[in-house]
Amino acid sequence: MNKLLVSIIVVLSLIGCVSALDGTTSQYSQYYIMPPGPAASSHIIAPEQFQISGSAPATVYFKDQQQAMPYDQYLSYSAYMGGNSLWIRGSTSWTQYAQVPQGAFLSLIATSTTGGNGYLNEIYPDGKVVKNNYYYFAGYNRIGFTADTVGQHILLFVIDGKVSNAIVIDVTGYQAPVYQQPVNSQPTYVSPIYYREIAVPEPIILVNPWKHIENPPRDEDWHGHHPPRGNTSPTET
Repeated sequence: MNKLLVSIIVVLSLIGCVSALDGTTSQYSQYYIMPPGPAASSHIIAPEQFQISGSAPATVYFKDQQQAMPYDQYLSYSAYMGGNSLWIRGSTSWTQYAQVPQGAFLSLIATSTTGGNGYLNEIYPDGKVVKNNYYYFAGYNRIGFTADTVGQHILLFVIDGKVSNAIVIDVTGYQAPVYQQPVNSQPTYVSPIYYREIAVPEPIILVNPWKHIENPPRDEDWHGHHPPRGNTSPTET
């Protein structure tokens, strides 16, 4: 049985699932996130039940050729064919192929008409096959996957001898994005300077009223009284 399973995996891996690593991961950015912090102890999270209501994709893409099909049309096709299927979940679509940087986290969607105990098989870039035993729910299952090793990873699952399609995840070396200082496109506002004319008052000139009078009275002549303003001599009482 193990030899038969390995043979099936190898055959499926050779049918339209080989992709070069010379592309870019940006076009697949909707299919993964880069989690902060250290990597999880296990790069696969066991299946958990997934509610498709409100989370259905608009489009599905087949194989690495990215052949598109509306999801509603795919539902009719899958209902007719039955069996198991495996997808990489994105924000607006599902795909059977993605190229992601090392350390990326992906959500896989496994659908099964019956559910039950089964195996998730992963072929590593070096050809090693790892078989993980999980329980699958009938309907939709979500499986967490961390891209831990650079190279091509091929995954599929088997329940009661029914083999799903294979998905391919090409993992590239991670390069941290280069941060560029944002350019301030807003013009610098300078407060305007306003000028206004100010009337300058004429200077006040103090005139000595006694400078043209001979023998001006002395201070003691006024007997402690101030001289009247506007007169050149004291007023008699």
